[in-house]
Amino acid sequence: MEDSEIDHVMSEIHLGCPPATIGPFLSHFTFSSYPLLDSSNDQSMTISVDKDGDLLLPRRRRRTSPTSHSHGSFTVTIQHSITSTLPDVGLQVWKSELVLSDFVLHNMSLLNGLVCLELGAGTGLLGILLARVAKAVFLTDHGDQILGNCLRNMELNSSLFHPQAIVNVRDLNWMSEWPVEVTHADPKPFCWSLQDFEQVKSASFIFAADVIYSDDLTIALFSMLKRVMSLGCDKVLYLGLEKRYNFSLDDLNVVANGYACFRRYIKEDALCDHSDKKSSFVGKRIDLKQIPQYTKGYERGEDVELWEIRYLIEGCPSNTILIKIQIKRPTNIFVESISKAYQALTDPGFQMGIALPQFLLDIDGASGGILLLWIVGVCILLPLVITVIYLSRSSKYTGNYVMHQTLSAYYYLTKPSLAPSKVMDVFTKAAEYMEIPVRRTDDEPLQKLFISVRCELSLDPKNVKQEQAKFWKQHPAIVKTELLIQAQLTRESAALSPALQGDFRRVLELAPRLLEELLKMAVLPRTAQGHGWLRPAVGVVELSQWLIRVVNCRLFPLVQGSLLESEGISPFLQLAHFSDAVVKKIARKKVKSFQELQEMSLEDRSELLAQVAGLSATAVEDIEKVLEMMPSLTIDITCETEGEEGIQEGDIVTLQAWVTLKRPNGLIGALPHAPYFPFYKEEKLLDSACGCSVEQRVVLSWTKVEP
Repeated sequence: MEDSEIDHVMSEIHLGCPPATIGPFLSHFTFSSYPLLDSSNDQSMTISVDKDGDLLLPRRRRRTSPTSHSHGSFTVTIQHSITSTLPDVGLQVWKSELVLSDFVLHNMSLLNGLVCLELGAGTGLLGILLARVAKAVFLTDHGDQILGNCLRNMELNSSLFHPQAIVNVRDLNWMSEWPVEVTHADPKPFCWSLQDFEQVKSASFIFAADVIYSDDLTIALFSMLKRVMSLGCDKVLYLGLEKRYNFSLDDLNVVANGYACFRRYIKEDALCDHSDKKSSFVGKRIDLKQIPQYTKGYERGEDVELWEIRYLIEGCPSNTILIKIQIKRPTNIFVESISKAYQALTDPGFQMGIALPQFLLDIDGASGGILLLWIVGVCILLPLVITVIYLSRSSKYTGNYVMHQTLSAYYYLTKPSLAPSKVMDVFTKAAEYMEIPVRRTDDEPLQKLFISVRCELSLDPKNVKQEQAKFWKQHPAIVKTELLIQAQLTRESAALSPALQGDFRRVLELAPRLLEELLKMAVLPRTAQGHGWLRPAVGVVELSQWLIRVVNCRLFPLVQGSLLESEGISPFLQLAHFSDAVVKKIARKKVKSFQELQEMSLEDRSELLAQVAGLSATAVEDIEKVLEMMPSLTIDITCETEGEEGIQEGDIVTLQAWVTLKRPNGLIGALPHAPYFPFYKEEKLLDSACGCSVEQRVVLSWTKVEP
């Protein structure tokens, strides 16, 4: 009987839910990535004509169905109650929370990488949106049932979070002390840790939605805000509320519960006297007309308000006021600083001694000149010389540790007509390679290396002698660099002399850094239309893949009749223990491409490599480890004009490319498999693309389609 007399409340957001539902209910809230269009604009359209008198028809706006899974929107699944008692209103979703969600989506860029705190998180809908960009999110409420439901919603929507975001659900009673006492002996669910308190101190933003509906609760809220906002960095509170009018027996009038108490705590920013030395909350009401609606399926109404609130301690609204006060008294600040320095230098307890050689003390009256020379040389001239040397050397380099001379050479040598086969000639013109010493003892080893890689050089076969003479007439450092790079591409580095091994490692160490800058120069538009970048860029990407993986699609011959002409054996040579002979053996079993080898089952592939290819069990295990690490790329591309159904000439088109990388072992990131590259190399997209088959490689470009 007592349960039936308990008052239950229901949010108007859940009016469409089945009224007889008992227990938790799942609702799906759809959020758009761009502002929703106001339907009222369609009623105010007027007939317009162009300068020729032709009728201008309005363009059809895009209408996205609620169940659409396009990249322009996303859906949040929330578990909630349809009705609840007043102490458990956190089990429902309220209108002010949706308005605050619109504000967060409209200001996502301001929250990127920050720590956020939400008071009265309830179902956690707002926290899910914050976790898409914030570094850490703390969702606080009181009551195990509310906190458990909030944690469940975090688990349902974890796929929407930023990969590095940390979301914490914590119990916070506004009537308790802050910081909350930490118990290490018997930790309870949703309890705080010392690390949590340190992170909350660094929180820049605090959010609270629909927490103003009772005077007692409002007093407790501002008591907790005063303690939280007084610690750590400056914090800004964004509070959303909805005025709910009820008849009050005390006032004998219709009032909004808690709203009058809330306004007594807040001083209007425009009317606030900043010279007041009392701590106070200063806020301003945000115009909701300036906040577009991103949440679908609700109407804001006239009773929802959004406030920006700051807590000013001792009348100082910000650090700007402190700076102004210091500027008004520059003399006092100077005197205080000088007096502190004077006290430190004249402190009798502070003494300094310098150890000098004995012969300086034995010279009668002549040690002063020697000491003067020593002080001038060591304390003045030596630091000056070191500074000049450092500045003269550092001025040659950019922030990426690449010489300015190299960037200039790459810019002027990179042309729209640059063929991929000629990228090597541009790459070796780096000033860093010019500094590699060329010794007379290197002549004979370089001649032998030239004979080994001669067929791989871009020499005209019709005039071999003239081409060879032209090649050796280049700068000796360029000749040496290109031959060492060819030694890497043809896997002939083991035959290099000990002296050339050091130069070989230096060339490879500089290569990734130089190739990255060369790619930046290659993608620069060469014409007014932005054309002319694709051909040289493809050549740079290919050269980077060849150097890192030592797999050159043009250098290795094709196995005629057994492999695809467009692919060759080069992808197989990414794997250890593979050679031309092994590729020929597995080709007899109709394994003609690298993709076919990857798609085989583990048992069939192991049997093929062991019995047909004749590899040992250890070799087969090594190959399987590499195949499990190799990524597979899927690219989903959409082109659209924001807010429009179609694309017309002159529109600004947004291209969204969703690149999905998967590995058989389930890892997100891994070091590229590059056993022939002797240095650490971070994985990039072009490295992953090299691991894919020819059919999976995609080159993107754009062009204007004539109507």
